[in-house]
Amino acid sequence: MSEFDNVYVVLHNVHAVSKVIDTAQVVYGLGFKNFVISKPEGTAAQTGVPDANKLAMKMRSNFMVLPDLSDVIELLGVDRPLLLV
Repeated sequence: MSEFDNVYVVLHNVHAVSKVIDTAQVVYGLGFKNFVISKPEGTAAQTGVPDANKLAMKMRSNFMVLPDLSDVIELLGVDRPLLLV
C-alpha cells in the first residue's frame, strides 16, 4: 500500500489530447494510483479520455471521468481539496 493510494489527482476543463496524455503519464509515473478528469471537452473528451483509460489499465491504476468539480468532491468524499491553478 502506497502513501498515495487515497490521493486523487484531478485535471479539470481540459481541451487538448496532449494535456490529457501527458498529465496521465506524469500522475502514474509519480506513483499516484487515482486520476480523474472533470469536464473534458472537444478532442480531449473524444480521443484523450480513451487513451488515458488505456494507459490506466496498463498501469493497473484507477481512472474516472466526471462532469464537474462539484461531482468529484461529492462522489469521492474529499475532505481537504488542494487546488493548483
